Amino acid sequence: MLIVTSPAKTLDFSSDWRAAVNIPVTEPAFIRKACEIAAILRSYSPEKLGALMHLSDKLAAVNAAQYATFIPRHTPANSRPAILAYSGDIYRQLRAHHYTEPQQKYLQNSLRILSGLYGLLRPYDLIQPYRLEMKTPLTIGTAANLYAFWRHDITKALNETAKQNGHTILLNLASDECANAIDRKLLTIPVTEVVFTQEKEGKIFNYGLFAKRGRGSMIQYLAETQGMDLAVVRAYDRDGYRLVEETEGRLVFRKSLVQYGYSE
Repeated sequence: MLIVTSPAKTLDFSSDWRAAVNIPVTEPAFIRKACEIAAILRSYSPEKLGALMHLSDKLAAVNAAQYATFIPRHTPANSRPAILAYSGDIYRQLRAHHYTEPQQKYLQNSLRILSGLYGLLRPYDLIQPYRLEMKTPLTIGTAANLYAFWRHDITKALNETAKQNGHTILLNLASDECANAIDRKLLTIPVTEVVFTQEKEGKIFNYGLFAKRGRGSMIQYLAETQGMDLAVVRAYDRDGYRLVEETEGRLVFRKSLVQYGYSE
């Protein structure tokens, strides 16, 4: 089973990570293309970068500084593994600092992160600080946007990984924004969507925050169980979730907000 998920906008490049990694760190597959994007963004003023990404002046200045120092060579001194660099809701649920070597190997073989800058990342690929959402309307050469720039490479890489590692299904734990970078017509394995919903007083909700936390919890669960097929996914029952609906290519999990203390 091959798993895809989203990156995060918030990053952690301050905490110690080396003691938490028991496998070799790796270089992203698409460094050259990432440098191509970084070179374009490096030429933007903070004001232009802020307008492109809808950032505050403060965040625009931070991102301009990050692209100004972005270099092709990724080392443990200037980078850190993606799974330990991203610190948004998905990654806080992962608790990746506590994984064993077998769990890290499982994730390195089975998990891929969709990235606007790097295209497709293994969890222990080194990344430098950046911010670039896949939906950012950036023109790169003849590509009208990042989807057009990345779609072929991402899809090809997923197909190659599936063939190499024997994956027979793609488990989608990514947001729609990121998953749209995959050309499903050209995928060689079927896709199963995982949806996290919530129930309160008979009404069904699909809150983005809970969805992110659910994706992170699911990845943590699969790392701990070394999950290889949908039978393991169906059995997921953490944080109050349980499988309530299954159709072809879609698994829906639900939890009660009232039962688990969410009154608003």
